[in-house]
Amino acid sequence: MKLSRQTIATAGCLALFLLLGGARVAEAGIEVFPNPVAVAVGEESEVEVKCTGCDYPPTGFGVLVISIDDVNIASGFPQDGEEFIITSQPPTPIRSIFRNITGVSEGTTILRVKLFRAAETIPILEEEVTINVSPGSGCPVALLLDEDREQDDTLATLRLFRDDVMGQSATGRAYTRQFSRHAFEVSLILLRNPALFEEVRETMLATLPTIEAVVNGERAMLTAENQVALDAVLDALQANASLPLQRTIHELRSDLHNGKRLRALGIEVERGR
Repeated sequence: MKLSRQTIATAGCLALFLLLGGARVAEAGIEVFPNPVAVAVGEESEVEVKCTGCDYPPTGFGVLVISIDDVNIASGFPQDGEEFIITSQPPTPIRSIFRNITGVSEGTTILRVKLFRAAETIPILEEEVTINVSPGSGCPVALLLDEDREQDDTLATLRLFRDDVMGQSATGRAYTRQFSRHAFEVSLILLRNPALFEEVRETMLATLPTIEAVVNGERAMLTAENQVALDAVLDALQANASLPLQRTIHELRSDLHNGKRLRALGIEVERGR
């Protein structure tokens, strides 16, 4: 039986597809580590999305689109997806994507990974991974003290200051409400800025003796050096904050410069800054 030229051409194209594209697509795979993803509210967990056999001919690359269904539960990838070119070709061979997933609120959502060929709209591979977000303290102070050897004693002192000092005045209660309102956002800012995290931690520990003095009913003084350090960290936080948090920080900085509200809490402000 003699085959027509059209049949031979069709068979040739099919063979070429299987050789160059189809065979490699069958070998392609998407893996996500860890699977499932577990993270606490206000904390981060590194995720690796690995694509094997995705740099298939003839294009030499594939396109991964990664998204998170509900960014109100976990963040790290946008809800409408972020695109990545997966290639083994120089000068920038990429076969894995690493990203931190941050817990936003308690619940469960899905991390979706789709593999596309270039210029195509239908994925050839899809992977779904569950993200479980557990409750977290959401407290930036607890976060800052996580590695402190005397964490329990320090937290106990700060709670006494909150309850026995700040809780006894309208000014103190207002500060506590503002702190609670913005605690989670501050925690996220600190997690995303390691240098700022360390700066805030050092400043907090440096002002701890002043807080201990107030709790013990002793004369407490916020030194000029303390004020400069506090002003610097508030400035850095404000640069990364939402508009509501920016307004709160602006008020706190005004109180720090004025000193009147701090004196109402038993803290004197050293002058001559």
